[in-house]
Amino acid sequence: MLKDNKPFAAFERSFSIYGMGFIMMQPIIPIYLVDKLNLSYTNNFLAKGVISQIGLLLLSPVIGKMHDKTHPFKFISRSFALLMVFPLMFVVSSLWAGTGIIPVVIVFVAYFIFGIAMTAVNVSWNMSSIYFAGKEDASMYQSVHVTMTGIRGLIAPILGYTLLKVFNITAVFIVAAGFLAWAAIISHRDFKRLK
Repeated sequence: MLKDNKPFAAFERSFSIYGMGFIMMQPIIPIYLVDKLNLSYTNNFLAKGVISQIGLLLLSPVIGKMHDKTHPFKFISRSFALLMVFPLMFVVSSLWAGTGIIPVVIVFVAYFIFGIAMTAVNVSWNMSSIYFAGKEDASMYQSVHVTMTGIRGLIAPILGYTLLKVFNITAVFIVAAGFLAWAAIISHRDFKRLK
């Protein structure tokens, strides 16, 4: 399937690069929020459980329509580029760590952006396999997509933890942003090639 359908293979490549950046941050974010910014569990819940979900709840229909009208490569390029802002906002918030409300506000803004970007990524994650399958069995394409997620899920957290131990927590966010930027750039390039 990946060998025969080159556009789908390119899509999976882009998603795998994005996934490395996204997944490598996940075990590191709670450490950062609690140990470095001293955010309370209430603030953590508000950021992750409420603010980040606003985009998903309110924007899914609109973003779904945008997805329907946009080529998947162009759509994911924009989604990954917006998501790249999320780890960079954590780096910015670290400049004010321990100074009171400023880092909390930055983290809340970061999670709002995260909610919008991840709504777009989730729509694409669930719908783009159908596009690339064409007249073929879309469930087979989605099964490859899910399998690829599992593979990067085995690698990325270890990479994030290694960067944390060898360098520091900021390095994790910068490398994650780099993966997201890379995924955005190559997805945009793939879209341009199609045109």
